[in-house]
Amino acid sequence: MFNDVFEMGKPPNEEAKTMIWVVDRDPDLLEFLEACLVRSLGSEVRALRSGSAALAALARTRPDVLVCELDLPGASGEDVAGAAGRLSRPPSIVLMSDDADRLQRARYRADRLLPKPFPLRELVWSVGTLIAKGANA
Repeated sequence: MFNDVFEMGKPPNEEAKTMIWVVDRDPDLLEFLEACLVRSLGSEVRALRSGSAALAALARTRPDVLVCELDLPGASGEDVAGAAGRLSRPPSIVLMSDDADRLQRARYRADRLLPKPFPLRELVWSVGTLIAKGANA
């Protein structure tokens, strides 16, 4: 069913796996996105269910790409995106929101903004493009 999404191509640097964090309050969506991103991009994916869990993880390490819902329990997605953006080497950021507007992308220095619901193909393409961009930097 999603084979065309999974065949979109791998990032150029296959040897060093990239780390993608997906932060969302919906456990079913998290599980689905994690499986899709692993299968389509071959990256390591860490699923986090709250903003506070993401902030705690950011205190210890950083992802290469952060895919984050804005409406989160604990700390907000705005807090998570802001903290990630202040890191010495900030990750690429993809924000997801039910009421996404272009001003949010600029406010949180996000590389991409995906209004929910979004096509799975668009998320995979966005993350894959950001990984490739990082590999070529």
